[in-house]
Amino acid sequence: MDNSEEGFSKSMATKEEDEQLNKQQYEAAADEWDALPDVHCAPAGQQPSPGDQQHLPAATACLEFADVWEYFREKDLSPHMANIQPTMERKPGCRLLFCRLLGPPALDKRLVPERDRIFAIAHSPLENEEARQVQMLTTIYKKLTSTRLDCGRYGHHWESIGFQGSDPATDLRGAGLLSLVNAVFLVTAPQYGRLSADLYRLSHDPRQNFPLMVLAINVTRLALNALRHGVLNRECNMRLAVMDVLNEYYVCLMCEFHRIWKTQGRTIADSGNVLKVLEHHSLKRYKALRTGLCSYLSQSKPLQGSAAGGDRNA
Repeated sequence: MDNSEEGFSKSMATKEEDEQLNKQQYEAAADEWDALPDVHCAPAGQQPSPGDQQHLPAATACLEFADVWEYFREKDLSPHMANIQPTMERKPGCRLLFCRLLGPPALDKRLVPERDRIFAIAHSPLENEEARQVQMLTTIYKKLTSTRLDCGRYGHHWESIGFQGSDPATDLRGAGLLSLVNAVFLVTAPQYGRLSADLYRLSHDPRQNFPLMVLAINVTRLALNALRHGVLNRECNMRLAVMDVLNEYYVCLMCEFHRIWKTQGRTIADSGNVLKVLEHHSLKRYKALRTGLCSYLSQSKPLQGSAAGGDRNA
């Protein structure tokens, strides 16, 4: 079990213990609330004075996935290229011959740079001095919670979307910044708005709750592993794209998790087994996963705007 999966299971296993800290958390939240600056509303028709405006909470626009991908296409990722493993290494022999004859096709050489860049992103840690990276985090938070106002880089509010503590960066080790790239795609694509909302709602269910962003990081790891095994090569070659295919497969896996978790009544105690099933499906049931997502989308209308409710970010 790798670190990210262990973190998912550990986070779930300690949920009941966390409930014992409600009193302390309430007091801490009260202290944080008291520390907020006073915001004075101007009478109707009157604009706030410059002095009042500097105390208003920021409400910056959310990122779109195109902004995120353009950022990483231009970013220098050469320091991480030496650490990537974009394909499976197989020893010479009958197994290698079998894989070449009956396994997935090789990735089109024109797509290799894009594939390698994706693996380098997965090795990249969060950089606080990079505003676009921090904005990725806040976009995910705002879309899931349907809030308009920005949130702090550190704080217990991150736990509400399923990070394990007050600093999301500590959870990103399993898949680096790629986990944020995938999550931004999920929460900002209009066609997946309903799925985002359903996942967020289920993660807060009294009985079936789970840490959503820790799950999402694990799903990024599974999708990346499928890419490494060549599972996505055929589709990538057909569309001459890697990132688009990986994003959509990530959504397929999130949808499959939602189906398993909800319809089978899974709870925290089942987290390890569900991840193992999802890992098997990610390598062996590519077509079935795509069919499952199509079925889900056909049964539910797209939810425009933020994941948890109407779009209040406009």
